[in-house]
Amino acid sequence: MATFNSGMSGDNTDLLANDKKLIIDIFHIPTKTSVQFKAFVTSYQDKFESDYNSEDVYGRMDPIQTFKGTKRKISLGWEVVSASESEAAQNLERCTTLFSMLYPTYSESGSAVATTIAAGPIFRLKFANLIQDVSANAGGAASASSSGLVGTISGFTYEPDFDSGFFDAGIGTLLPQTIKLSCEYTVNHTHGLGWSHGVKRTKNFPYNAEGETGTPDGTETGPKATTSDPVEAETAGREVTGS
Repeated sequence: MATFNSGMSGDNTDLLANDKKLIIDIFHIPTKTSVQFKAFVTSYQDKFESDYNSEDVYGRMDPIQTFKGTKRKISLGWEVVSASESEAAQNLERCTTLFSMLYPTYSESGSAVATTIAAGPIFRLKFANLIQDVSANAGGAASASSSGLVGTISGFTYEPDFDSGFFDAGIGTLLPQTIKLSCEYTVNHTHGLGWSHGVKRTKNFPYNAEGETGTPDGTETGPKATTSDPVEAETAGREVTGS
């Protein structure tokens, strides 16, 4: 895992990245290459979307819906901030390596046009406990290579912040002081999901929250709730009381 050094003595962002492991860690599976950024996160959205086949039939007010699957997509945006010219050079190098990871791995070597793809771009992504593979049972300091969430990246948006300015690194060379990055990450589930006999197949999914709420049917403590609606009672597995 990379060690961050902004070149500025006492920089707290180095402490947060190196000691607290507050970083965005992106691992390229085909080449086993990692790129890490300090976690100056500006936007984060984790979307779970269930898909159904919907069929309208004669005589029913509501369609018959057959479950197909649940997909997960993460939107992530962050800023790559440099406190010195040396850090700006390192950050630009991280960006160029990252963008190269979007291209496939070829079986041929050299820069000539290749025709045989050995592996497509696939990743493991980790950001604290918000983006991780909880089935790896790794601690918060673990790297993306061991506990990152497997998935694909549709692309990156690279936007230097012109208001923040640039470092003049020589003739014809500008190093952005702040770079805005964002991506869409489609998760490939590699561990058991859903429920079995009222118990989650992967504990603490998806954010490794220890104190999960909810208990399987038959293990509740305290008095049972009651209802006079037989349909509701059958659905919820609760006791029916007559009127």
